[in-house]
Amino acid sequence: MNRQTDKDHKTILIALASTFVVQCAWRSFFPAIYNERIAYWDTDFNSVFIGRALATIGEVGWIIQVAICTTRCQRELKIVLNQPKYTEIDHYVYMSCYASVLMCFTAEFFCNNAMATLNYLDNVIETVLWTISLALITPCGFYLYYKATQITDKRYDTT
Repeated sequence: MNRQTDKDHKTILIALASTFVVQCAWRSFFPAIYNERIAYWDTDFNSVFIGRALATIGEVGWIIQVAICTTRCQRELKIVLNQPKYTEIDHYVYMSCYASVLMCFTAEFFCNNAMATLNYLDNVIETVLWTISLALITPCGFYLYYKATQITDKRYDTT
């Protein structure tokens, strides 16, 4: 990876993290229960629609961060371990990251729809999509950890 790519990744990840931090801060100052439409402060800032919109942006930003970091770790481990050939596991890592982002984006649609229509089935669908998404991406983390333990650097070997 070159310096420009590192700078681009850093900029993207900071922007995505910022959206998540802002929505968490907003929701801590202006708490609300979305489906019951309960707002704790009687201001326009405490609107459940504003809070839900910020939550959607923050949550989708978070899963995009996870996907970017997972795929970047995969690419860098292939370089460090000198494994130029892509295997089926490598394709699984990439596809599960893309699928996770797509499923979480779709889940947020169902969550917003549930808030607008009070249809609790949409909340169930949202939770199922998030669960499947994280179930897809969790084995990738274990696989990357396993691959990272295979890195050996003779410069730091003390034995």
